Amino acid sequence: MLCWLLELCHWRLFFRRLLTWRHLLTLLWRTVLLLGVYAAFLDFQDVQKWLPKMPTITLDGSRTFSFDAFMIYLTLQAISTVIEEAFCLARTYAYDLPGRMFKNNKKFFEGAAFGGVLGTATSAGYALMLDWPAEWASPLVAAATLVAAVLVAVPYSKLFGKGEASAREARYLIHNCVFWALIWLAVFIVFYEWIVPVVIKVRPDTLCLCPDEKIALTEALKKRCKFGSRLLCTTGVVMVWLSVIVINIVWVFACFQIMVLIYGIWRGKRDRVGNVKDWTDVQKYFLRIKLQCFPALSQCLASKHNQMVIWNWFMKSLYSEWLLDREEYEQLKITFRQLDKNESAKWELDEVERGVKYSNPLFLRRPRNEEARRRIIYFLWSLQAVAAAQRSDERADRNHKDHLNWQQANRVLAMPSLTILTPCAAEPVIYSVAELINPNHKGEANSSRHPRITVLEYLTSAYPDEWQNLCNWLKTKLHENPEDGDACLLTQSHHQVLSMFLEEDPRLMSSEFLVLQIRLWASFHGQTLVRLIRGVMHWRQGLELLAALENAAYPEELRMPDQHVQQLLSTKFQFLLCHQIYNQPSGQVQTKDMELLFEHHYLSLHKFDLVYPDDHDRYFSRIRRWDGSEECIERPGPMRPNPPFPTEPKAENQNHAIPFANGQVVGVLDMNQTCPMEDAFKVPFLLNRYFTPAAKVFTTPFGADIKANDVINPYRVVGFAEWQYTRGLSMVGEVAGQAEFCFTSIHQRVCRWPLRARLHYGHPDFLDGHWVRTRGGLSHASHLVNTAEDVFAGYEVVGRGERVEYVEWLQAQKGKESAIGPAFLFEKKLAQAAAQQMRSRDLYWLNQRAHAFLRFGLFFGTYGFYIYNTLMAMSIHLYIIAVVFFALSGVTNHDLGVNQSTLAVPWLFQVGFLFSFPLIVELSIEKGMIQGFLHFLRTLPFALVYHLFQLQTKAAFFIEGLVRGKGGYIASQRGFGLDRTTFVDIYTTYASSHVHPGINLLFWIGLYAGYSQLTLAEISLRCFFIVMVGVCWIGAPILFNPHPTMEHLTQDINEMLAWLGNPLPTTKDIAFLLFEEHKRKDVNREHADRNKREVTTKTLRQWVEAQRGTSWMAWYMNEVLLGPWGDEEMWLSIVGLLFQESILGFLSYSPWLFWAYWASPSLSYSVWFAIPILLCLMFFSILNQWLPHVHENFNILKLYVPLAAFGFALHFILAWKVRLKEVFFYLLFYCILYALIVDMCVSGWNFSVKFTNYMQRTRFTCKGLATQKRTAQHEDSIWFNRLRIPRFLFDIQKLYPVVALALFTLINGTLCLFKSTLTSMLYCPAVANAWDRAAAKPQMPQGLPPAEFNLDMDTMESLLAAINAEKSQ
Repeated sequence: MLCWLLELCHWRLFFRRLLTWRHLLTLLWRTVLLLGVYAAFLDFQDVQKWLPKMPTITLDGSRTFSFDAFMIYLTLQAISTVIEEAFCLARTYAYDLPGRMFKNNKKFFEGAAFGGVLGTATSAGYALMLDWPAEWASPLVAAATLVAAVLVAVPYSKLFGKGEASAREARYLIHNCVFWALIWLAVFIVFYEWIVPVVIKVRPDTLCLCPDEKIALTEALKKRCKFGSRLLCTTGVVMVWLSVIVINIVWVFACFQIMVLIYGIWRGKRDRVGNVKDWTDVQKYFLRIKLQCFPALSQCLASKHNQMVIWNWFMKSLYSEWLLDREEYEQLKITFRQLDKNESAKWELDEVERGVKYSNPLFLRRPRNEEARRRIIYFLWSLQAVAAAQRSDERADRNHKDHLNWQQANRVLAMPSLTILTPCAAEPVIYSVAELINPNHKGEANSSRHPRITVLEYLTSAYPDEWQNLCNWLKTKLHENPEDGDACLLTQSHHQVLSMFLEEDPRLMSSEFLVLQIRLWASFHGQTLVRLIRGVMHWRQGLELLAALENAAYPEELRMPDQHVQQLLSTKFQFLLCHQIYNQPSGQVQTKDMELLFEHHYLSLHKFDLVYPDDHDRYFSRIRRWDGSEECIERPGPMRPNPPFPTEPKAENQNHAIPFANGQVVGVLDMNQTCPMEDAFKVPFLLNRYFTPAAKVFTTPFGADIKANDVINPYRVVGFAEWQYTRGLSMVGEVAGQAEFCFTSIHQRVCRWPLRARLHYGHPDFLDGHWVRTRGGLSHASHLVNTAEDVFAGYEVVGRGERVEYVEWLQAQKGKESAIGPAFLFEKKLAQAAAQQMRSRDLYWLNQRAHAFLRFGLFFGTYGFYIYNTLMAMSIHLYIIAVVFFALSGVTNHDLGVNQSTLAVPWLFQVGFLFSFPLIVELSIEKGMIQGFLHFLRTLPFALVYHLFQLQTKAAFFIEGLVRGKGGYIASQRGFGLDRTTFVDIYTTYASSHVHPGINLLFWIGLYAGYSQLTLAEISLRCFFIVMVGVCWIGAPILFNPHPTMEHLTQDINEMLAWLGNPLPTTKDIAFLLFEEHKRKDVNREHADRNKREVTTKTLRQWVEAQRGTSWMAWYMNEVLLGPWGDEEMWLSIVGLLFQESILGFLSYSPWLFWAYWASPSLSYSVWFAIPILLCLMFFSILNQWLPHVHENFNILKLYVPLAAFGFALHFILAWKVRLKEVFFYLLFYCILYALIVDMCVSGWNFSVKFTNYMQRTRFTCKGLATQKRTAQHEDSIWFNRLRIPRFLFDIQKLYPVVALALFTLINGTLCLFKSTLTSMLYCPAVANAWDRAAAKPQMPQGLPPAEFNLDMDTMESLLAAINAEKSQ
């Protein structure tokens, strides 16, 4: 069934001629096979006899054995699967082309196929002969298959495989068989032994019988018991079965997470992760690590003097980054002095070498800065991991010790050349003074809002010790060079320096040196480009120091001059920065900052090469090297991140810089990443271990027979760990960093081994430079489908049978989103990217050709995570609908058994296995059990809200990307999240994905509470988690909105009420307004004849899009009416979208219609109640839409028609004695029906407009359909026709924003009572105090200048008055 669904999901590829007719034949074969298996299963269960009777044989003269079609199918399928998967393994890892890896391991998998078939057939026959039950026979067959495959494969490969290392493949096969067998066995046991016995009783014929004595309904509702309650009960049974399917699928992922935890703990301890957990371990193990592990980095570090140099350099880097103060730096560094006569080492930590006494640090006082402590702890345990890897290499290459010793003594000389490549565009390089001291919210130069905290205030409050260290360092510099600043600054405290900078005191601002250092300090704490440059320059300096130490270890006559060492480093290390807008009009600020780094050499931030496009008369890619030289390469065309041939910007930017990369290895770093200096000493070891040929290549005499596999380095991608440096900025940054921490640690650890499914995810990776240059670049750049462009390089590596490695003893730092808005955009992009991956040919052919273990690993390691999040979000709706319908139809808990508790299982898995348990386990590995659990508890409440919110984000946009093809790069707006988001912005951003589903959940819960016979305590216990889910979906953006106050709440309410009541003019009125506005601007503009604007459809559309924040109608038309239909081109896609919109609309409204129909006493005579209201609406719609010029002739009818309709309805209510409750149900039923009809009419209208336009551009030829490309004129006609929909139809949709406003007010009003405490928890107490001080400042004068397409209200009203005057004339 899964294979059939896979074939079905790629129908778009076939209709775009990307797949052949083989695709349809495969789909047909899968369909026939699926039906046959289903028939055999029904026959096996004695449910339906659709297949002919199978023959019977006699055993031992007395026993008879009858063949069963289903069991025969299972046996044949098992045998064919073993054969197919064995040869898929051989095909994946055993290319016969020259230079391929594992080309001889084909014999191993051939032997595994023979042995597996033999074991499967023997064990299956044995189980059938003994008539064993299925629960015993299945593990026997699986175990026998595995044992036989390994027992036959190893000797077979030894005999016929030319002596390759088959033990590694045997371990891989055994581990994967155990890994996946345990997962599927646990799934089978839980599903077969627990879920099925409970749910099999939930059937319509057992639950939905409706005798009068069973159902506790009123007398009026018993008349429709035969249909209404049975309909609800049957719908509830369907929801239960769907929930059970979701439970089983989610349980698969939960079992996968359990196995990831088990293997992750084992692999982590094997790799020495967390051997040094806290400062006590630093005191205990420092001397042992220094003596035993430093020499693994380089043989020259066996010297105590060189060990002192490396350690002190590390401490100096912490001091230069302001993580240590002067006293801590002096305490932590190693000191030395000449040993006096007759003197020996008195202390345990003292060491003597060549008459010099080295005093190691005592570590009695730990540093105040948490980041400094973390880096020292990580550096020490990572050295243990490096030493373990070095010992493993020595054991593996015992016959080539001479080469290994030479390589260990010359790490920098022997390492392959490395190029660090980073793409960037409009990201900030260095924060300007205005950005640091601006107290206004984003986009509000002058507003009535209270000023927010400035960026510099926020950073100094979040990093108070580092700010104090910077001020002390600046005072030291002023003592050394008094001309760098005013002498009065020497007496100022760090608080006074901050106030002087915020107030732009001339005594401070007159010093260019001091202002630049403060700007750099703030930029080093944000996601800026200069932070990355500093980190990579630290790597360069570390390599330079290691090369100098290795050179100094040689005798003086064999040493290279210092100039040659610098030349060697220039050939071994290159930092390539590919800047997309350098020297462009849109990048003037970035260009100025880059020039500043090039000019100020004393900052040591200038040794990088800059690649940028230079497109004037011809298309060039130009490189500016740090030594001043320039080169250029002509491109065949422009870079294409924009229409008419769009590509993914990052991938295009990377690929155009690859010709300038000189390194044999290409390191990929994003601009929001950086490199700690201490890891520079481990880079040569990594490059020598994974990107150099085998040792015997260097020791084999020239002319000897050397295999291609020995010459080519074994790995194509080597990834390493990450640390999220934004975790301390806010609670959102902490929680998002925790999720990323789990992915980049325990998850990738297991994906590397035993799954071999670790890919390139855009994280810090090293790639084989030759492979990158000959396989199409670092990543694919096609638009939409390559939204996650980096992962396709991983698919390319895995699909070609290459190897990927992952290490945790090297680490880069990365910035994550520290506010809920950017985090939402980032998850939205990833969810849409996962959907686009499922539509790609890469995944299609991997699923067709790869073996089962690799397919499982790729599924659970990539897009499967989003599938499970989507299923869990869907299961929440299924659960609450099933519970409500059972309650309404009279089904009790006794009838359901334990099914009510069964349905709640998926969310326990979501909270536990997908978030809690992996984080707790990894924190316990690295910090210890107690510290890890306490750290987890500190963030648990906010983490729960955040992950429930992002659960819906993944689900909503994964479905949108899968069904509608949405995707593309989304700028996540990296920043500090200091700007408050208004209610209007919250609603317009999260309405369709979070707010509307959350309101629906709360409506269902209110309905259940109103009609259920249970007590309030029972209802709260059963629905508590659903209520929490709905509140989290609606209130998470408000909870993480910084510093809530009553003033902000009042302003947000007034703004949203104005937003709801602001009408959008008609299309003709908008054109007139823009024409008048342009004419007014042209009168005041000099040279009005140049670049004169025209009022076109594009300008009208831009104007309507610009009004989304000022008018609900503009937002609704853009996001709901026009948005989903914007990108569809093919007629089949349009039909599919119409079908999808209709199905989603029916699923959204049908449960409410069922309930309203059940709850209403009688709908037969309610039509007479609805007819006058319907006629009244029709009268006003005709008058407003088609007869606007005769309004004055119908003034009397405008008054009497509503009165007549109201009187007729009132007479009907009084005559038939309709109760008020019944009137409420009538209104609700018809409102829901009206909304459903409106949605279907809108979908039909959009379909007719686009399909008509498509048919106008399509003509039939002998070769098929020939469609003309859509032009601007076609877009104009589509846009105008779609906006002709009568707007009065949509007023009913304002119910959602009105309810949302009430919920926003309730949540925000509650949070305002705890604003200081909440801000302290979301940030820190110092930030909360700074925010209170900022809120106490006087407000800015109100006055917002009109934007280019945003007319102010006075101008709008005057122009509308002029329009009405012209119409009346």
